[in-house]
Order: sequence, then structure tokens, then C-alpha cells
Amino acid sequence: MQIKTQKQLLLALLLSLIAGISYADSDDDKGWWPFGKKARGYQAANTNQPEYSFECGACHMPYPAQLLPKAGWQRILGSLDDHFGEDATLTKTPVAEIEAYLLANAADSENAGKFSNLLRGLKTADPIRITELPYYKHKHDEIDSKRMVLNNPDVGSFSECNACHDKAKEGTFDEHTVKIPNFNKRDY
Repeated sequence: MQIKTQKQLLLALLLSLIAGISYADSDDDKGWWPFGKKARGYQAANTNQPEYSFECGACHMPYPAQLLPKAGWQRILGSLDDHFGEDATLTKTPVAEIEAYLLANAADSENAGKFSNLLRGLKTADPIRITELPYYKHKHDEIDSKRMVLNNPDVGSFSECNACHDKAKEGTFDEHTVKIPNFNKRDY
């Protein structure tokens, strides 16, 4: 009888260990062996819209449409005369084309894919700052923001996605390909 109890205890410990490892690794975009090591990081589709890339990319990285919900993009486009302190006014034609692209690919569109996760825990329906989304904060919570971002001369701001995500312009945000300038991988 004692051997049976020991086996049950060992099995319970083993299952607890597996559950603990799975939970600890739950925000890992590549999964956990043996369930898969496929590259399943965040890859936005339809990132090459010429008008959007030209107009918005003239001042900053053209963020993939999947990073905000439709209402957020509409709010941004409705206030281009005061776009984070700058006048980014466009003519009507590019605005309509850009809006159509953004709404068709927003985080709450059928084209969002995994990016719909960004909507988890939203406190407002029309956020305009990607860096203030709860899911974004969760994915970046292990980073020492002052040392690695704000005081890092090669980064400077969390809005500079392409400083650490070298394929951000193509819409790829895989945590396993992150390279924070001036820091070693073991630092983050």
C-alpha cells in the first residue's frame, strides 16, 4: 500500500511540475516542447499599403494596422491637426484610402489574427497609444524601461518599435528575435 501512495505522490508532483512549467512559459510565443516550437510570433498581414507607408512613414514607423482597434484609428485620423503635438493633416484622398486600409486590418477586424489579443483588458474602446494597451504592457513588463529604453540613446522611446524589433516595419513582433541595442540578451 505504501508503494502505491508513493507512486501517486510522485505522479502528482510530476503533473504539478509540468503545469508550473507550462504556466511560466505561457507568454512564450513559440510554445513549449513537445507541443511545438514553430515560429508563431506576431506577424501582421497586409503591412504594405503605399499611401499609409508614405504618409505616416514620413515621420515615424508606419505601425501595422493590427496594433489598434478601429475606433482608435478613427480617433487618430479625426485629429491629425494635433497628432501627438504635431500637425499631420493630409488631403482627403489619402485619408480615405488610409482609413479604409486601417479599418480593414485593425485589431478588431477579421484580418487581425493573433493581434486581437491586444484588445484584452482594454479600458477604452478607442485607445490611440499602442504603448498603453494592457497587452502591450504585459509583453514588455520584463524590460527595465529607464535603463533599456528611455535612457538608451539607440532607442529613446517604447514607440520606436523598430529599434528592438528589427522586422517591425514588416509587421513581425516575435519576442525571440528582439535585440535591445547596447544590451546583451542575458540582460532581458
